[in-house]
Amino acid sequence: MQSSSVGKKKVYFPPAATKLTQEQARQFVAGRAHCSDQEAEDLLESLLREQRRKEKKETSSCAELG
Repeated sequence: MQSSSVGKKKVYFPPAATKLTQEQARQFVAGRAHCSDQEAEDLLESLLREQRRKEKKETSSCAELG
């Protein structure tokens, strides 16, 4: 017996990126990491500081090249 899906390709849908509010991000982290809201907020703040530090470092190194 032949399957009806033989020869048919599935359509690919790339994942959609959504931007969360700070509150949504905190709730998401707290739920996934099984931690308190305050611990989730602290983690998000530390990640944001790290991201800003890296961006600042990249910007300053580009300025040195020019």
